[in-house]
Amino acid sequence: MKNTVVSKYVLGALLGAAVVGGTALELERPAKLSSADLGGAIFKSPQVRKVTEGGATALEVDTLTSADKKFQTGAYQAGPEHLDIKDGYPEYEFFYVLKGSIKLTDAKGAQVIGPGEAVSIPKGWKGHWDSDGYTKVWVTYDPK
Repeated sequence: MKNTVVSKYVLGALLGAAVVGGTALELERPAKLSSADLGGAIFKSPQVRKVTEGGATALEVDTLTSADKKFQTGAYQAGPEHLDIKDGYPEYEFFYVLKGSIKLTDAKGAQVIGPGEAVSIPKGWKGHWDSDGYTKVWVTYDPK
């Protein structure tokens, strides 16, 4: 029960905005993403876009972008991804895995993040990102 309450709180905090024309508008009250949205319906919305990273194609929806574009939130659904991050992770990122899993490996070993788990990645992190497919909600921050 505690994990369910924390999960709902985390998701509500991450996704408390409505998407309009690809740019989020802050509302007087939190916007809701339903269980159906988080189960995949959001990736059928008009705001979804295809992105290519490391040769793999994924679906992404931004749910909030700050005015200075340093802070963003959204949802991401990917198939298999195998990335070698040699030049350092481009931003700070927190994400919560809804489906699938991601294996992050660096000089200190491997960590697997699965459904119901979250991770914070520091800007500049170097390592390997491996997955057979996953869905996540995310928050990024880049001070530049």
